[in-house]
Amino acid sequence: MNRRRRILLTYIRDSPFINTDLHLLEKHYDVRTFSFSAFRKDKRNLPRSIWGLITGITWCDATFTWFADYHVYTVVQLSRLLNKKSIVMVGGYEVAKLPEISYGRLVLNPGMGGLIRYVLKKADRLLFVGDSLREEAKTNLGIERKNSYVVPTGHDQSKFKPVGDRFNRILTVGYLDQMPIRNSKKNGFDPFKRKGLDLFIETARIMPDIEFLLVGDASEKLLRDRFGQLPSNLKLVGPVPHDRLVKYYQESKVYCQLSIHEGLPTALCEAMLCGCIPVGTKIGGVVMAMGDTGFIVDGRTPEKTAEAIRKALMSGSGEKARQRIIENFSLEIRERNLVEIIDELIGAGG
Repeated sequence: MNRRRRILLTYIRDSPFINTDLHLLEKHYDVRTFSFSAFRKDKRNLPRSIWGLITGITWCDATFTWFADYHVYTVVQLSRLLNKKSIVMVGGYEVAKLPEISYGRLVLNPGMGGLIRYVLKKADRLLFVGDSLREEAKTNLGIERKNSYVVPTGHDQSKFKPVGDRFNRILTVGYLDQMPIRNSKKNGFDPFKRKGLDLFIETARIMPDIEFLLVGDASEKLLRDRFGQLPSNLKLVGPVPHDRLVKYYQESKVYCQLSIHEGLPTALCEAMLCGCIPVGTKIGGVVMAMGDTGFIVDGRTPEKTAEAIRKALMSGSGEKARQRIIENFSLEIRERNLVEIIDELIGAGG
């Protein structure tokens, strides 16, 4: 009997969608993980990190890496040198180019563009969470490949499901990238606008009769510094473990995803599974998730957002939204897609 195939899963830092992929891959392959987080915290860890990466790539049949950022240059290059296959998952930031809010690796670190192009060109298989990202790779980096696939993230319908009664509440979940925030005066990065928190807060101001709930790491001080006095109907909940988000999804009637850029927003998909009626901006990943099950904001203003929210509140249940995620973005679909791509690339093990 042939041995099981071996996968080295590499990433920058831990996250729910990476843990999900780890569990899916472990069902079919022997999997080891490698994180770049130790090196990011202390550059003195570089020799140990490189040795650990070389050891892992020597052991595996293929590397599977989340995000095509500059650090993946080393993964893809070593994979080629050691005659191993490489698979890279593109999440969004690495191919984005939004100078108006200083967002995207190509805006904040244009010198890294050559490393990212190398990754996108030389990885054996290139996977995108959404088709809009494949178009951005073509437009912003000139990368168009046959061996690229759209493989959306998968979401757990047994964990994220409707339970109990709902409040007449509008919810958004927004976690900010703290490093660009610390340097925001220098680089002009606007994390509030990127995630649509500015629009969410200003919409709350003109809908004082409705409760708005923001879950995330945007503290009251941080928000007051940016937006002044916050509306009294805006409630803040600090960072919560991923498992506890389900409670807020289940208790809210409408979920807002008002971002300027998204690959495929995880929180939106989870909220839809829990029966929230989605309201979102007309951008690739949001439209991809919502389909025709929610309400698109026609113009990025508080007035247009409030109009979409009021339609959502009057529209009934979110069962159609839940069914869309089950039919298009389930764990089973992602598992099947990943296994087909990996087995075609390295062969099935015993």
